Amino acid sequence: MTPFNEEHAAIYDSQFGNMAPIRDGLNLTATLALAPLPADAHILCAGAGTGAEVLTLAAAHPGWRFRLADPAPAMLAVARQKLDAAGYLSRCTFHDGYLETLEHGARYDGATSLLVSHFLTDAREREAYFREIAARLKPGAPFVNADLASDLDDAGFGSLMDIWIRGMQASHMPTDQKSQYREKFGQDFAVHSPNEVEAMMKAAGFSDPVQIYQGMLIRSWVATRIRRNDKRKRPAMF
Repeated sequence: MTPFNEEHAAIYDSQFGNMAPIRDGLNLTATLALAPLPADAHILCAGAGTGAEVLTLAAAHPGWRFRLADPAPAMLAVARQKLDAAGYLSRCTFHDGYLETLEHGARYDGATSLLVSHFLTDAREREAYFREIAARLKPGAPFVNADLASDLDDAGFGSLMDIWIRGMQASHMPTDQKSQYREKFGQDFAVHSPNEVEAMMKAAGFSDPVQIYQGMLIRSWVATRIRRNDKRKRPAMF
């Protein structure tokens, strides 16, 4: 997965402005899913990007602290600016790098990964990414994951893709990307089915994921880090 550069970071938040209601829905459901956590919870935001979910979570929970991890310095720079302007910067720390370089140990009370893992097109790499998150969560900690996911063999997929493409065409993404979007679908990001994504999460050490949101091709789930004394078998798909 190649980190986004400064040019991409500068337009990231506005590029899909017409699809903002989907993003807002993701952030809302993530907030509701994590709401039972303690007032002083420490949250890992994997692939935090420009910090959109942190702005929502920090506003709803004034005692929470956040660790924003992302391999793109340009994206984290935008996040710093936004969090500083909102008055939340003192509750945030930043990790400029991939998850495997983040300090080890089950130290976080919850985690988010919103629209990140679908950039890992290889199933084994994607499962490994989820495993890196699980390894840093306390037993029983909730994890909210959101990704592009769809069953290409479903009878309704074509109609759903047509609607999604209309949204992409109305976005501010570059013209050449718009024209090539359908052809590149499944090349620049994974097109694993929802069942496959759920199986990867389970194999990485999480409970059965529960889908909590769908906005066209985007779905989100919540699962919990399986406790060490939980003997339930986790499938090894790959």
